[in-house]
Amino acid sequence: MYRPNKSLSIFGVASVDLFASALGAFVILTLVSLPFFMNTDKSARMEPMVEKYVQLFREKESLQQQINQLLQQNEMISIHDMELLLLVDYSNSYASFLDGLEYELRTLAKFWRHRNKKIRLSLILYSDRNSRYPILKANIDPQQDRGELSEIYALLRRIRSESFKTSNNSHLNRDGPEALHLALEQALAYDWSLPEAQRFVFVHYDNSCYPEEMERCIYRLGSLQQQVASVYMKYTQTATSVGREEAQAMAQKSGTTFIDSGQSWTLQIFDRADQAP
Repeated sequence: MYRPNKSLSIFGVASVDLFASALGAFVILTLVSLPFFMNTDKSARMEPMVEKYVQLFREKESLQQQINQLLQQNEMISIHDMELLLLVDYSNSYASFLDGLEYELRTLAKFWRHRNKKIRLSLILYSDRNSRYPILKANIDPQQDRGELSEIYALLRRIRSESFKTSNNSHLNRDGPEALHLALEQALAYDWSLPEAQRFVFVHYDNSCYPEEMERCIYRLGSLQQQVASVYMKYTQTATSVGREEAQAMAQKSGTTFIDSGQSWTLQIFDRADQAP
């Protein structure tokens, strides 16, 4: 009589083949992933990144503290009404720099309006002996029309335009000594309305006076200095301008404050804003 084999086969050949394939796939995946799971000290690699993050965070906190301090100082500045007289060269050499003048005027107007104070602004343009512009005036008053500077902005943009240069090419100064003495003559006859401590004059120039008028310019600058809180000589370096030393010498001889090329003239106003009574 036939007796069946008592040994049992738990896995068939197909099952063994399946498990072997799965094991092979596992081994392959393990070998591929091995570089990502190497037994290395990750903290050592992460430490420079953590230090950099901490440094940047501290710098951010420091900058934020400085900003807060500046905002507090800004609120503490005792801004007063101001009368501002600008003498601006509008010859061909300086015309391209008038966009910077317009930008700073806008910044100044915005700041004074924010502090609810007034600015009385007058603009005297000069070029050569044959070119004279009437004095333009504007009031920056927070309680009134905010667009009162529009006439001055429009004039500055017109002077910068190529059409203006072309139409005035016959008499505009072609980059040489300029008639600053005529602008100073108008400035000395200017009718101030605010107290002396609230008057400021800025002379924007890239070339000096006519040589024969130099002594008169220096004398008039000194006389103007006695009528106002400060007279500033804002020098701009152009391709055809006089040297910095010559420009600075004119300011020093007249006892006025020299502002170098590239520096902001409105910063001088902000610096003196809380010193006027």
